[in-house]
Amino acid sequence: MSLLSPIQIALRAYTEVPKKVPLGAKKQTRRLDEPSAYALVFDCETTIDPAQSLRLGFYQVRKSTVLA
Repeated sequence: MSLLSPIQIALRAYTEVPKKVPLGAKKQTRRLDEPSAYALVFDCETTIDPAQSLRLGFYQVRKSTVLA
């Protein structure tokens, strides 16, 4: 029987102040910007070890539904 080695794990957390209205629940008071016609689409594959090194990646720049 082999023992597992300990690994370091990073964790991100979000907290809220008690009895205070969250920012997402507040009414928008200013006009929102218009969405861009351009989009950057990317995907990547990483190794499954704790380092998660990049194995493969690709990207596309699109204007509406057309590759730019």
